[in-house]
Amino acid sequence: TDVSGTRHLVRPSGTGYVLAANHTSFFDPVLLTGTLPRRGLRPAVLAAAGLWGVPLLGRALTREGYVPVPRGDRRAGDALRAAADALAEGRGVLVYPEGGLPR
Repeated sequence: TDVSGTRHLVRPSGTGYVLAANHTSFFDPVLLTGTLPRRGLRPAVLAAAGLWGVPLLGRALTREGYVPVPRGDRRAGDALRAAADALAEGRGVLVYPEGGLPR
């Protein structure tokens, strides 16, 4: 996994932002969320709700402010509302448009 281009990430003052990242390996979220705070970026991260079923991982995700996205469920709208709230507060939102690892 390669994290590149972070030097170009400049957070506009007081505005929300959306980061759309590739998700090609299990390490992508770890590397990206480890890199972003060094650039002053702490976005809300949308993640598959199934991850909350992994022992200890779910607690860690909740503690770090990740937002569960229940796929194929009406409650997915809750995740979108949480993302909209973060943007309205001038925070960022990190999404993985692929919705998971490629098969």
